Amino acid sequence: MHFKHYIKYITYFVIATIVLTACGSEAYIDKDNAYSEVIEDISGNQNNIKVTAAQLNSIKGISGAREGVEYTSALYAAVYANKNSPTIEEIQAVINSVNENLDVSTNNTTNTTDTNNTDTNTTESNT
Repeated sequence: MHFKHYIKYITYFVIATIVLTACGSEAYIDKDNAYSEVIEDISGNQNNIKVTAAQLNSIKGISGAREGVEYTSALYAAVYANKNSPTIEEIQAVINSVNENLDVSTNNTTNTTDTNNTDTNTTESNT
């Protein structure tokens, strides 16, 4: 009777290991594919598929890519030590730059919009 339980336990253990390994491998493949898509976009985006924010953020060490923001043009235009193997730091710098430019552009639009045609960025001094 004990042998039967032992075999059942080993069977469940092996199945669980296979499932967990497969799930872990799939996550690794997705991240690897995301990095490959970044490299492909840096090389000119021949497949006409732009890397998404989710793909960028799935790469270990990359964060802050925003949904709805197009990073492909900036990735293509950036300078890399090795264009075929950009570092995480180089990719992150591009994302940060795009986000900063977007923030500045949004901020400037907000600060200069005034329905009374007055300059909202200046203050008058009564001295």
